[in-house]
Amino acid sequence: MDFLHKLLANYSLNEEEYLDLIKPVHLFDLPDPRLFSKMDESVALIKKTISQHGKIIVYGDYDCDGVTSTAILVHALRKMNADVGYYIPSRYQDGYGINQKMIEAFNDKQYKLIITVDNGISQIKEIEYARQLGIDVIVTDHHTVGQEIPNANYILHPQYSSYSQLYSCGAYVSLMLASTLLNHYDEYEVFLASIATISDMMPLIDHNRTLVRIGISLYNERHFAPIYELIQLDTINEETIAMSIAPKINAVGRIIEDTKVNYLVQFLLSSSKKEIITFSNWIKEINVTRQSLLKETINEESDDILVQDGAFIAVSSTKEGLIGLLATRYMNLHHLPTIVFCPTEQDPLVYKGSARADNGFSIVNAFKNLEHYLLNFGGHKAAGGCSIEKAQLSAFSQAFNELAKQPMDAIDDDISIAISTSDINWTNFHIMDTFRPFGIGFVKPLFRIENVATSSLSFIKDGQHISTLLKDDVKILGFNITEEAIKKYDKITIYGEFNLNEFRGRKSLIYQISDWQNENF
Repeated sequence: MDFLHKLLANYSLNEEEYLDLIKPVHLFDLPDPRLFSKMDESVALIKKTISQHGKIIVYGDYDCDGVTSTAILVHALRKMNADVGYYIPSRYQDGYGINQKMIEAFNDKQYKLIITVDNGISQIKEIEYARQLGIDVIVTDHHTVGQEIPNANYILHPQYSSYSQLYSCGAYVSLMLASTLLNHYDEYEVFLASIATISDMMPLIDHNRTLVRIGISLYNERHFAPIYELIQLDTINEETIAMSIAPKINAVGRIIEDTKVNYLVQFLLSSSKKEIITFSNWIKEINVTRQSLLKETINEESDDILVQDGAFIAVSSTKEGLIGLLATRYMNLHHLPTIVFCPTEQDPLVYKGSARADNGFSIVNAFKNLEHYLLNFGGHKAAGGCSIEKAQLSAFSQAFNELAKQPMDAIDDDISIAISTSDINWTNFHIMDTFRPFGIGFVKPLFRIENVATSSLSFIKDGQHISTLLKDDVKILGFNITEEAIKKYDKITIYGEFNLNEFRGRKSLIYQISDWQNENF
């Protein structure tokens, strides 16, 4: 079987489906936003508010999805000459979601319409309070819908749409509303929604995949100024978004403890080169701080591990804004559903938790099953958050651990594709590239090379890392795989992926080893 057909078999695609997968996509390939229930009614209320010169406030969230959701809708409303403001809450001062204090502030400033983006579906009491004050409310959200829904004028949510049951991010919902208001898809708004789709770990299938493909293509053509200044790259792919764009945007909400997180929206919507450079440098500095704090936290190894069996659950003393990153690190290290808790600054007897999972385990379903332990929770399949009283931590951890041990729906991201070293070449790399974007629900292919003679492998840094040159611009790399460990065996199997490496303008193809085992394993 040739390389292409091995990939087709891996993704259970036939040739016709493959051609459909890789065909060019355009803005008109995005779904009709009016397939959302209450879309026309929401648009009518917004237009009525604008026509009456009513003030509109867009209330977002402090992560990448919430910030881009806010920027998308404010961008569209400004094009309509609306009197629009926005607010990104401080993770530390305001917490997640709209609260009564902010509603009172909006009422004092005579806002007539609140539009929540990437939040609102669980703010029952708060939205009822806004309605009692005579403020109209439109909720746009994608988080799990509870047994009770808020008494908003209208709710826009993927669950209340008629084209798919697919998880979509908050920025996607915001884009649907913005495009209906403008009667077209704005290119920059589409790009922002594609960033959020990757950042919020949405499944890269169906319209999510189409959105990301279009967004990446648009950036590579247009080089949208704020993001270009942030990363200084002419071309990007989904890995660039995941590794270079989203973490920088997320860093601000994780580190900054006051409302300067709102500068992110100003940055994304700015047309001033000077302002873009200033904000970009500020964001990059904060990201460096985030990296340093996270490194210090990991190096301290002071986390209190509550469970490490079916799940990995720990309590950390780090900043609340970093526990999500820690959860991701631990999940990737232990390959278990993971929750990292930390005490809240407001009440040391209440703990905030951030959860991550892969391999088919659903965080939000687990929270639903264990909600009697929790003060509140939210999220989706791969990620979520919760708060809990300290006294409940032990019992909750044990119960969560038992849930994680139960059988679940399998997915294919552990399947490796058998190849030989001769398959590591540029032709096959470009074939693999046609399958992009890779992500949740459509994972990057993992390749397996069996019967590799250990005598054929070369090492660098005093035998600490594998570095074997196959051709001038093609090599096998394996970090922290020592010669001492490998040379115990005559032959091994290596698992890895194809990566492109660029250094000083020169490109090379890397087979990056992620794991290995001896042939008798």
